[in-house]
Amino acid sequence: MYDKVLIAVPSRARFDRILSYTAGWLLPSDFQWKVFVEPHEAPLYARAIPRSHIVVIPKSNQGMHLVMNCIGEYALKKGYEYIMKIDDDCRGFCIWPDKGSSAANLAQIFDWCIPTFEADSKLGGIRFIQKRFWLYRKKETKLYSHRNKPLWGISLYRASAWPVLPDAVNHFDDTIHSLLMWRDGWDTLTCCRAGVDVLQNSGKGGHRSFDRNKMATESIQYVIDHLFPRCGFKKNTNPEIGVDIDISAYDKGFCL
Repeated sequence: MYDKVLIAVPSRARFDRILSYTAGWLLPSDFQWKVFVEPHEAPLYARAIPRSHIVVIPKSNQGMHLVMNCIGEYALKKGYEYIMKIDDDCRGFCIWPDKGSSAANLAQIFDWCIPTFEADSKLGGIRFIQKRFWLYRKKETKLYSHRNKPLWGISLYRASAWPVLPDAVNHFDDTIHSLLMWRDGWDTLTCCRAGVDVLQNSGKGGHRSFDRNKMATESIQYVIDHLFPRCGFKKNTNPEIGVDIDISAYDKGFCL
C-alpha cells in the first residue's frame, strides 16, 4: 500500500542539514521518497543523500510554484496515487498520546488515511498539525477534527487533486492549493491523532533565500486579481513576511 505514496520533500539551500532532519529518518525506511531540488544545488545535495532520492527541477530561483508543480507532474507520471508533502526540516511524526516521533508512525498514518481516501471520492487532502497545536481533547479518540480547513504545511494529497499553481504564486502555496482544490470540488480533512515534529524558525534556506515580503505581497495580489477576488491582506506576525492572505470569505471549514 505504501508504494502508492510519493513522499515529496521540496528543499532549497539546506543540503548541509537535510540529513539531520527529514532525509535522516527517511533514508533507512522503505518509503518512496524524493527530494526536489534546484539544478545549481543538485551536486551539493548529492553529497548528502543518494542520487536515486533526488529529483532536479528544470530551473533555479523560480520560487514555490515551479517545485510544487514539478511534484504533481512527477507523481502522476510515475503512477503514484497519493503525495505526502513534507518539509525538509521535519523530525518525524507523533501519534497521540505519545509525543515521541519516528518513521514508523508514518506507516500508521498511511494505514489510517489511505482507506479514508478510498472511502471518500471527494476527499482531496488531509492536513497534519504541528504536535504543539494538536486539535484533540482529553479522552477523545476521533481521527479527524475538522473538514475543509486549509492544508497548511505538511499534508497528504490525492495525486489527481494536486492543483497547478500559476507562475505568480510563490508564497502561501499550501493555502492557495486549498482554495484551488475547494474550487474544483475537493474536500480537505484535518487529522487530529497525528502530529508533526518540525523545527521552528529553521534559519537560512528555503523561503528565506528570497525577499519573503515581496513574494508574499505579489502572490496575494495575483490571487485577488485573477483567482479569488474576495481574498484580502492581513497582518502577519512574522516580520520577514509582514503580510498574510485572508481567505475568510472562502473558508467554510467546520468541526467534526
